[in-house]
Amino acid sequence: MFYRATLDQLASSLGSSNPAPPGSIKAEETYPKVRFWTQTKYNEWTNTAEAHSNPRWKVAFLEDEEGNTVSRDVIKAIRKKIRGTWAELVEKDTAPKTWGKAAVSAKDFVYTHVYKAFTFLRLAESDWKLDSLCGNDYPGWYRNNGQGKLPGNQEVKDEDDAEDDELGMGTRKKRRAERCKSEVVEKRMKGQ
Repeated sequence: MFYRATLDQLASSLGSSNPAPPGSIKAEETYPKVRFWTQTKYNEWTNTAEAHSNPRWKVAFLEDEEGNTVSRDVIKAIRKKIRGTWAELVEKDTAPKTWGKAAVSAKDFVYTHVYKAFTFLRLAESDWKLDSLCGNDYPGWYRNNGQGKLPGNQEVKDEDDAEDDELGMGTRKKRRAERCKSEVVEKRMKGQ
Protein backbone atom coordinates (compact mmCIF):
# COMPACT_ATOMS: atom_id res chain seq x y z
CA MET A 1 0.00 0.00 0.00
CA PHE A 2 2.76 2.41 0.96
CA TYR A 3 4.75 1.49 -2.14
CA ARG A 4 1.78 2.12 -4.46
CA ALA A 5 1.28 5.61 -3.01
CA THR A 6 5.00 6.29 -3.32
CA LEU A 7 5.00 5.18 -6.96
CA ASP A 8 2.01 7.42 -7.72
CA GLN A 9 3.71 10.38 -6.04
CA LEU A 10 6.94 9.72 -7.92
CA ALA A 11 5.11 9.45 -11.24
CA SER A 12 3.26 12.72 -10.68
CA SER A 13 6.40 14.52 -9.51
CA LEU A 14 8.21 13.44 -12.65
CA GLY A 15 5.33 14.72 -14.76
CA SER A 16 4.49 11.27 -16.08
CA SER A 17 1.25 11.15 -18.03
CA ASN A 18 1.04 7.40 -17.37
CA PRO A 19 0.03 6.36 -13.87
CA ALA A 20 1.63 3.26 -12.46
CA PRO A 21 -0.08 0.19 -13.92
CA PRO A 22 -2.69 -1.48 -11.77
CA GLY A 23 -1.55 -4.62 -10.04
CA SER A 24 -2.23 -4.03 -6.41
CA ILE A 25 -5.07 -5.54 -4.44
CA LYS A 26 -6.60 -2.08 -4.11
CA ALA A 27 -6.71 -1.66 -7.88
CA GLU A 28 -8.38 -5.06 -8.21
CA GLU A 29 -10.94 -4.12 -5.59
CA THR A 30 -11.73 -0.94 -7.53
CA TYR A 31 -12.97 -3.06 -10.45
CA PRO A 32 -14.90 -5.93 -8.82
CA LYS A 33 -16.59 -6.98 -12.08
CA VAL A 34 -13.27 -7.78 -13.79
CA ARG A 35 -13.06 -11.55 -13.55
CA PHE A 36 -9.62 -12.21 -14.97
CA TRP A 37 -7.35 -9.86 -13.07
CA THR A 38 -4.69 -12.57 -12.98
CA GLN A 39 -3.65 -15.05 -15.64
CA THR A 40 -4.08 -17.83 -13.08
CA LYS A 41 -7.80 -17.02 -12.74
CA TYR A 42 -8.20 -17.06 -16.51
CA ASN A 43 -6.29 -20.34 -16.87
CA GLU A 44 -8.44 -21.93 -14.15
CA TRP A 45 -11.60 -20.68 -15.88
CA THR A 46 -10.56 -22.24 -19.21
CA ASN A 47 -10.97 -25.66 -17.58
CA THR A 48 -14.61 -25.06 -16.64
CA ALA A 49 -17.83 -26.03 -18.41
CA GLU A 50 -18.66 -22.32 -18.74
CA ALA A 51 -15.49 -21.74 -20.75
CA HIS A 52 -16.14 -24.72 -23.00
CA SER A 53 -19.60 -23.41 -23.83
CA ASN A 54 -18.27 -19.93 -24.66
CA PRO A 55 -17.40 -19.63 -28.37
CA ARG A 56 -15.07 -16.70 -27.59
CA TRP A 57 -13.23 -18.35 -24.69
CA LYS A 58 -9.78 -17.62 -26.17
CA VAL A 59 -10.36 -13.87 -25.86
CA ALA A 60 -12.67 -13.81 -22.82
CA PHE A 61 -9.85 -12.29 -20.76
CA LEU A 62 -10.09 -9.09 -22.84
CA GLU A 63 -12.75 -7.52 -20.68
CA ASP A 64 -13.86 -3.96 -20.01
CA GLU A 65 -14.40 -2.35 -16.59
CA GLU A 66 -17.79 -4.08 -16.35
CA GLY A 67 -16.33 -7.54 -16.95
CA ASN A 68 -17.73 -7.85 -20.47
CA THR A 69 -15.60 -9.41 -23.20
CA VAL A 70 -14.83 -6.65 -25.70
CA SER A 71 -16.17 -6.85 -29.25
CA ARG A 72 -14.36 -8.34 -32.22
CA ASP A 73 -13.93 -4.86 -33.69
CA VAL A 74 -12.19 -3.68 -30.52
CA ILE A 75 -9.93 -6.75 -30.52
CA LYS A 76 -9.09 -6.06 -34.15
CA ALA A 77 -8.29 -2.42 -33.28
CA ILE A 78 -6.08 -3.51 -30.37
CA ARG A 79 -4.12 -5.85 -32.62
CA LYS A 80 -3.78 -3.14 -35.28
CA LYS A 81 -2.40 -0.73 -32.67
CA ILE A 82 0.04 -3.36 -31.39
CA ARG A 83 1.28 -4.11 -34.93
CA GLY A 84 1.71 -0.39 -35.53
CA THR A 85 3.97 -0.08 -32.51
CA TRP A 86 5.95 -3.12 -33.65
CA ALA A 87 6.42 -1.47 -37.05
CA GLU A 88 7.82 1.57 -35.25
CA LEU A 89 10.28 -0.71 -33.45
CA VAL A 90 11.35 -2.05 -36.84
CA GLU A 91 11.91 1.49 -38.11
CA LYS A 92 14.03 2.22 -35.04
CA ASP A 93 15.89 -1.07 -35.59
CA THR A 94 14.93 -2.22 -32.09
CA ALA A 95 12.44 -4.98 -32.97
CA PRO A 96 13.23 -8.14 -31.00
CA LYS A 97 13.49 -11.56 -32.65
CA THR A 98 11.01 -12.94 -30.13
CA TRP A 99 8.58 -11.16 -27.86
CA GLY A 100 9.85 -13.06 -24.84
CA LYS A 101 13.33 -11.66 -25.38
CA ALA A 102 12.19 -8.09 -26.05
CA ALA A 103 14.13 -5.41 -24.22
CA VAL A 104 12.32 -3.66 -21.41
CA SER A 105 12.44 -0.43 -23.42
CA ALA A 106 10.73 -2.11 -26.41
CA LYS A 107 7.99 -3.56 -24.20
CA ASP A 108 7.51 -0.24 -22.43
CA PHE A 109 7.18 1.51 -25.79
CA VAL A 110 4.46 -0.92 -26.93
CA TYR A 111 2.64 -0.94 -23.57
CA THR A 112 2.64 2.85 -23.28
CA HIS A 113 1.09 3.36 -26.72
CA VAL A 114 -1.44 0.54 -26.45
CA TYR A 115 -2.51 1.46 -22.90
CA LYS A 116 -3.14 5.06 -23.99
CA ALA A 117 -5.54 3.82 -26.65
CA PHE A 118 -7.11 0.94 -24.69
CA THR A 119 -7.01 1.75 -21.00
CA PHE A 120 -9.07 -1.28 -19.97
CA LEU A 121 -6.10 -3.51 -20.84
CA ARG A 122 -4.45 -2.14 -17.69
CA LEU A 123 -6.99 -4.10 -15.66
CA ALA A 124 -4.56 -6.95 -15.16
CA GLU A 125 -1.81 -7.96 -12.84
CA SER A 126 1.69 -7.46 -14.27
CA ASP A 127 0.55 -6.59 -17.81
CA TRP A 128 -0.36 -10.22 -18.47
CA LYS A 129 -3.25 -9.49 -20.87
CA LEU A 130 -1.26 -7.30 -23.22
CA ASP A 131 1.79 -9.52 -22.87
CA SER A 132 -0.32 -12.54 -23.81
CA LEU A 133 -1.63 -10.83 -26.96
CA CYS A 134 1.89 -9.81 -27.94
CA GLY A 135 3.35 -13.23 -27.21
CA ASN A 136 0.71 -14.95 -29.37
CA ASP A 137 0.78 -12.55 -32.32
CA TYR A 138 4.40 -11.42 -32.53
CA PRO A 139 6.00 -14.54 -34.07
CA GLY A 140 3.71 -14.47 -37.12
CA TRP A 141 3.96 -10.72 -37.49
CA TYR A 142 7.75 -10.82 -37.27
CA ARG A 143 7.97 -13.67 -39.79
CA ASN A 144 5.60 -11.90 -42.22
CA ASN A 145 7.39 -8.60 -41.98
CA GLY A 146 10.89 -9.60 -43.03
CA GLN A 147 12.13 -10.72 -39.63
CA GLY A 148 11.99 -7.16 -38.50
CA LYS A 149 13.66 -5.66 -41.56
CA LEU A 150 11.15 -3.86 -43.75
CA PRO A 151 12.80 -2.96 -47.04
CA GLY A 152 12.21 0.54 -48.41
CA ASN A 153 8.57 1.50 -48.76
CA GLN A 154 7.16 -1.98 -48.08
CA GLU A 155 3.81 -1.93 -46.32
CA VAL A 156 3.45 -3.80 -43.06
CA LYS A 157 1.38 -6.90 -43.80
CA ASP A 158 -1.92 -7.31 -42.03
CA GLU A 159 -2.27 -10.41 -39.95
CA ASP A 160 -5.23 -12.75 -39.71
CA ASP A 161 -8.61 -11.32 -38.79
CA ALA A 162 -9.46 -11.27 -35.11
CA GLU A 163 -12.29 -13.69 -35.89
CA ASP A 164 -9.83 -16.25 -37.26
CA ASP A 165 -7.52 -15.70 -34.32
CA GLU A 166 -10.36 -16.21 -31.87
CA LEU A 167 -11.09 -19.54 -33.49
CA GLY A 168 -7.44 -20.45 -33.51
CA MET A 169 -7.51 -20.64 -37.30
CA GLY A 170 -4.91 -18.45 -38.93
CA THR A 171 -5.00 -18.03 -42.70
CA ARG A 172 -2.50 -20.81 -43.35
CA LYS A 173 -4.30 -23.22 -41.03
CA LYS A 174 -7.64 -22.28 -42.55
CA ARG A 175 -6.44 -22.96 -46.11
CA ARG A 176 -4.97 -26.29 -45.06
CA ALA A 177 -8.23 -27.28 -43.34
CA GLU A 178 -10.24 -26.34 -46.45
CA ARG A 179 -7.85 -28.30 -48.69
CA CYS A 180 -8.08 -31.37 -46.46
CA LYS A 181 -11.86 -31.11 -46.42
CA SER A 182 -12.02 -31.03 -50.24
CA GLU A 183 -9.62 -34.01 -50.46
CA VAL A 184 -11.90 -36.03 -48.16
CA VAL A 185 -14.92 -35.16 -50.32
CA GLU A 186 -13.03 -36.25 -53.47
CA LYS A 187 -12.00 -39.55 -51.88
CA ARG A 188 -15.56 -40.25 -50.80
CA MET A 189 -16.83 -39.56 -54.30
CA LYS A 190 -14.26 -41.90 -55.86
CA GLY A 191 -15.01 -44.61 -53.33
CA GLN A 192 -18.74 -44.69 -54.08
